[in-house]
Amino acid sequence: MSLNALIAMLKRGTLASDGKAGEGEGVFVKGWSIVSLTIIGKKYPLKRERILRELKKFERDERASVRSKVKKAMEVLTDETKDLPKGRSKSGQLSG
Repeated sequence: MSLNALIAMLKRGTLASDGKAGEGEGVFVKGWSIVSLTIIGKKYPLKRERILRELKKFERDERASVRSKVKKAMEVLTDETKDLPKGRSKSGQLSG
C-alpha cells in the first residue's frame, strides 16, 4: 500500500472510498493507519517529515485512543533511540 493511500485512509477514517465508515471502523482504521505510517517512517527516514506533518493533524482527534497512538508514533519518529512498541512489526525488526 502506498504512503498516499495510507494518509488518505487516516484522513477519511475508513477503508471505503466513499468516506462512509461502518460502526467502530473509523477508530480501527485510524489506528491501523497510524501504526503503518510509523513503520514506514522508521524504515524510510526520507518520508518521516511528511508523515509527521500528517500525524500532527490528529493530535487533537476526538478519540483518546487516536491521540495516544499519534503521540507514541511522533515520539518514535522523532527519537532515533526509540523503537516501535512490541507487537507493532510482525517480524520484530525492520529490514530494508
